[in-house]
Amino acid sequence: MTKAGIAQGCVLGVLIAGCVMAQAADEPPLRVRSQDAPRALFFRAAEAAAARPGAVYEAWRDEFSRLDGIIGKTLDEEIPGRSSNIVFFTRFKKELPEQVVLLHCNGNARDPRWEGGRFFAGHWLYMNGATLTAAVEAEEGESLLHVANARLFKTGTGRYRNANEDIGLCILGEDGKPDWSRSEQAQLVSVDVKAKTLRVKRGCYGTRPLAFPAGRAYAAAHMTEGPWGKNSNLLWLYNYATCCPKDSAGRTCADIWSAHLGELFNAGGLLAAYDGLEFDVLHNQAGAYEKGQPRGADCDADGQPDGGVVNGANAYG
Repeated sequence: MTKAGIAQGCVLGVLIAGCVMAQAADEPPLRVRSQDAPRALFFRAAEAAAARPGAVYEAWRDEFSRLDGIIGKTLDEEIPGRSSNIVFFTRFKKELPEQVVLLHCNGNARDPRWEGGRFFAGHWLYMNGATLTAAVEAEEGESLLHVANARLFKTGTGRYRNANEDIGLCILGEDGKPDWSRSEQAQLVSVDVKAKTLRVKRGCYGTRPLAFPAGRAYAAAHMTEGPWGKNSNLLWLYNYATCCPKDSAGRTCADIWSAHLGELFNAGGLLAAYDGLEFDVLHNQAGAYEKGQPRGADCDADGQPDGGVVNGANAYG
């Protein structure tokens, strides 16, 4: 389902195959399984109405129980505060078990402020970055970073052109490639291209400031999308590539994300009452990149742009 399709309205006919979880034998049959097409669900209007201040459950239920189910965001992965919708969506499912209830979830990226600590620093998708040419201390607040190429970092970006990029800092390994096992997250404050410096806010997103030596440390901008709302954050792209760096337990980004979904939907999870989910607009490519451009997705984390194409194959898709 594309964003263009989403824009057509709040009531969409959808094919349910592939997004509804297995149903227990003692559960009432879902209406979408037991009737002929077309089968229609209320899309994200149900989500927005549930999140409205002062929303009354009974009135909301009566409005959105007229079709075969509902789809909406009920996690804070993209829009802060949407987890408050879990109460309405769960009660709706328990009172109307024949209706299908689906989570709408961003498949490409998440707000790092929501459960971002579950992921290894190398699980995020970065642009190719630059070596630090001067040492930096482990200091709170802001620091000035001297980098080999300041043109690889942007301010005034994002959907509203008012966001600055988030920056990953890490050590360079013996092979000269980024080693995300020792890293820190920072927020870009300003860029001085001529002086080749970045001013950054240190120790962001649950990380702590580290000391980095000259010539043996690395800075790279996160690949992001959004923000999809005035109060939202830039969303960090997941590194879905088969060559994604692994954490100390040998897990990729996809391993962590799938395990998190299991926690949410399994018995005792926040979304245990739901029937399944719809990933919103999963991409097949890590981002357009042409040889000769200054930066692009670095899926294999070797410090060079690859656009997700590694050894001639689309490792991201």
